[in-house]
Amino acid sequence: MAEETNIGNSEEKRNHSFTRKSIEKVAEQFVAQLRKLAVYLQHRSELLSRRTKLVLLGLFLLVGSGCSLYLILNSLAGKYQLSITSVKHFPFINKTMAEVNRNIIVVTKRDYLAVQNFRKYLDSIKFSPGGKIEYEKIIHERAGLLDSMDEIEHIYKQQQKETSR
Repeated sequence: MAEETNIGNSEEKRNHSFTRKSIEKVAEQFVAQLRKLAVYLQHRSELLSRRTKLVLLGLFLLVGSGCSLYLILNSLAGKYQLSITSVKHFPFINKTMAEVNRNIIVVTKRDYLAVQNFRKYLDSIKFSPGGKIEYEKIIHERAGLLDSMDEIEHIYKQQQKETSR
C-alpha cells in the first residue's frame, strides 16, 4: 500500500508506537529472564540423581493433589456462600478482532484506491496466459492477502456510510 492506514492524528500514532515499542521491550526482557531461569534450572536438575528427581516429583504430586482435594472438599461442604457480583463489561470483549479494528483503523481514499489498483493488477495477471503462475505465487506466499484487502474495502465503505449520515 502506498500509505499506511491511519490510526488517528499524529499524536495518537506516536503514543501508539511508543506504547507498542515499550511493551515489546518489556516482553523481550521477560523472555530473556525466562531463558536464563530455564538454563539455570536445567543445570541444577542435571546435578540431581534419578532417585532424587522421583522423590521431588512424588512430593509435588502429593502437595498438588492435597491442595486440590482440600478445595474440592471445602466446596462440597458448603462452608462458603457463593455470591455473584457484576463486573464492568468492556465494549470490545465480545467482538472479533476485525470488528475491533474497524473502530480503530481509518482507511483513507488513497489507501482504498491503492487496494483497488492492486486488485485490478491481480485480476489482470490471473487471467493472462503467463501470469497465472505469478498470481498463484503471490497468493501462496501472502496467505490472507485477499481477506485483508476485502477487510480494508469493507472498512472504507463503512466509514463512507457513517460520514454520509
